[in-house]
Amino acid sequence: MTVTPEGDPGRPRLLVIGVGQRFRRDDGLGCRVAATVRAHAAGTVDVVSCAGDACDLVSLWDGRTDVIVVDAMVSGAAPGTLAEFEIAADGGGDDAEAGGFSTHAHGVMAAVGLARALGRLPARLRILAIEAADTGWGDGLTPAVEAAASIAARRILDESRHGGGFLMPGGPAAG
Repeated sequence: MTVTPEGDPGRPRLLVIGVGQRFRRDDGLGCRVAATVRAHAAGTVDVVSCAGDACDLVSLWDGRTDVIVVDAMVSGAAPGTLAEFEIAADGGGDDAEAGGFSTHAHGVMAAVGLARALGRLPARLRILAIEAADTGWGDGLTPAVEAAASIAARRILDESRHGGGFLMPGGPAAG
């Protein structure tokens, strides 16, 4: 079943999944972005948070047509760097660039592989990943990651209001 925003029966409702652990500092950025989107989306976007288990992610996006996953990454880039990836059902798109960035043992790309094998990828799957500085125990984001999380939330909210896409040409983009 496709859920659509109120007043727009032709446009599938966007699902935003914030991935992370709130009490592991910057790893909680996905949850922070999800909370911001939830607070400002006025019921036009479905928003959930999860720890990042591959099976949970596949279950959450199963049957959806438009999904954005927000997660922390550790790639060696400067803290707060925002990277944006579009995942194609056929294994194309930004898969090679997005692979292995997650701060979780079985991260988002493991869920992508599982969903692809099961034929359960959403028609449109995008990943917003922000370079973490500190994933140790504690509450709160580091300043660079906090700023990038605000940018990510604004991009998602802008898209939910105006449609279209937020991905920058060429994949990764500095926030």
